[in-house]
Amino acid sequence: MSQLTPVWMLRPLCDSLPNARAAAQIDTSVGEVYAALAHIKWKERDWAGAESDYKRSIELTPNNPIAHFYYAVYLASFPWHD
Repeated sequence: MSQLTPVWMLRPLCDSLPNARAAAQIDTSVGEVYAALAHIKWKERDWAGAESDYKRSIELTPNNPIAHFYYAVYLASFPWHD
């Protein structure tokens, strides 16, 4: 795995989603939590939820390269990008 691979991506989605949701309920000011939720939602094909959570993650932690990287990959995965 690369240096951009967060620990939460190494776990199965069924294990990660409840943990990420619980973390978001504990502290809504942690951008990394929203990046984790966004990635999970993207993999589950919840496009609107993923985009919303990626934007929230970047809003909370604008210097987080992981959130920016995976949001860019998410956006590039759709045919409507220019």
